[in-house]
Amino acid sequence: MKEGLINVFKFILAVALLPVVIAVTCGFFNELPALQNFEHFFQAGLIAYVIIHLFVFTPESLYQFGQRVLGEMVPLIFIGRVIPVVPLLLVLILYILETFFNFTDLKSYFVFFFAFTLAMHVIMTSQQLYDEDSSILKGHYLSTAGFVYVCNLALVAFLLHLNFPDFSFVDFWNTSFEKGKDIVLPIYDRIVKR
Repeated sequence: MKEGLINVFKFILAVALLPVVIAVTCGFFNELPALQNFEHFFQAGLIAYVIIHLFVFTPESLYQFGQRVLGEMVPLIFIGRVIPVVPLLLVLILYILETFFNFTDLKSYFVFFFAFTLAMHVIMTSQQLYDEDSSILKGHYLSTAGFVYVCNLALVAFLLHLNFPDFSFVDFWNTSFEKGKDIVLPIYDRIVKR
């Protein structure tokens, strides 16, 4: 009985988190044009991973590599789900190459593989969370996956802000907040007026 109530609570939490997930996604994709010539490489990386994951194979070993690397540094399991290790390493390499060596020739490839590995991290982490949740409502999966997704996009927005001057971390949050408000306020008004 107690476990059932906890699952229902987690499901309600997941439903409450849904507007945040939508708003953060809109805020992120609203900033993508700031990548200028690299926006299409980012989108292509996301799409390429989804196609490969669905129709070719799942790069489990690359995902596990990232999880092991972070697991060695930080022994908390949850942190490995929040921090996309391989995309983080790619952005750090790009940042070092641009800052210290003025090397920008391969930036489009870095953006493509950054998006590819980011999609891999989000999808594989979600799949892992889904497999771990045995409840019918999947409340734990939905709430945790939503939280991990929001944290991932926030971290990615910050990393893109460091590498692309026109990509604004502040605008990302402002747009996310506005979109969240546009979603939540009509729902709130409808509930209160009844």
